[in-house]
Amino acid sequence: MNLYEKILKQKFNGDSNIPNTLKQNFQPSSWKGYFEEQRTIEIDDPDSKISFKVYLSGVENNGTIYYFHHGAGLSALSFGVLAKYIYEKDKTSTILCFDGRGHGLTESSDDENLSLERLVLDAKNLFLKLFENTKRQIIFVGHSMGGAVVVNLSLELQQTYKSIGVAVIDVVEETAIQSFFHIESTLLLRPDRFDSLPSAIKYSVKSGATSNVESACVSVPPTLVLVKSDVDGSVETQKEKYVWRTDVMKSRKYWIGWYTDLSKRFLSLKTSKLLVLAGTGRLDKELMIGQMQGKFQLKLFPGCGHNIQEDNPSDLSECIIEFAIRNRPLDINSIRHQKDPK
Repeated sequence: MNLYEKILKQKFNGDSNIPNTLKQNFQPSSWKGYFEEQRTIEIDDPDSKISFKVYLSGVENNGTIYYFHHGAGLSALSFGVLAKYIYEKDKTSTILCFDGRGHGLTESSDDENLSLERLVLDAKNLFLKLFENTKRQIIFVGHSMGGAVVVNLSLELQQTYKSIGVAVIDVVEETAIQSFFHIESTLLLRPDRFDSLPSAIKYSVKSGATSNVESACVSVPPTLVLVKSDVDGSVETQKEKYVWRTDVMKSRKYWIGWYTDLSKRFLSLKTSKLLVLAGTGRLDKELMIGQMQGKFQLKLFPGCGHNIQEDNPSDLSECIIEFAIRNRPLDINSIRHQKDPK
């Protein structure tokens, strides 16, 4: 083991990095504290059977639809706390978050096909299953890999549906591609199993995956599955362990496809665009030019890590709500009614 590996191992496995305020009970939280309902929705796809695990709030409402897609290795509940805050601020809305193919509690006949084309088709099929005839306004929100998915999804749907905005969280084409080596190193050095869910949640906070304990308690459990492992090769000594639900390294061949031409496609969207980043240094040349031309709104969250939606869900919810309100078309009939109550 080289010095670099030793330092990372100490960082991820030691307790010295946990502030005293975080030395608490890292017990898993239920989705029920963040969404009104959970559904299993099957899609009739001749090429790949899939059964989505979907989390919803405000199903019977007629306001804005917020349609979320999580990043690689995460799950719908990565947006759990954020979704709760958004729904509290916009009670007329419908919130939908789902576990993507090969993630969380979603089951499919081909979990390892995480190509951009497949993920976009999945998201499209689910959207059409639930909202095919809708005339409602839609905000698409995607984090990391999910940002690439919602950009391409919005491009496909923008001629038919009222997409009033696309919000992309902490993903920039050039930066993402340049970070592949760092991502690989992080994945290879993280523990491959945990004795319990609290220990996995604790690790998530220690390693900096999220600095928000509440977020970690709801988002980490669905990223793991319980398996039996041999201690010395005998059945009698099998122990239950939690391992990662998604082997992100197996999706390595798809990474370049997720992000190639992402900046160009993002800028080409005919709807309002919001890019949320942890720092300005992450903009690539194409986005810098686009920003100077006023083609999208940029919001920075300094002090956050890559999972901004988990680190600071309260402020991010304010940002997304303001973005939605700013881009809603004027209701002329309502304005006329206010001017002339008769």
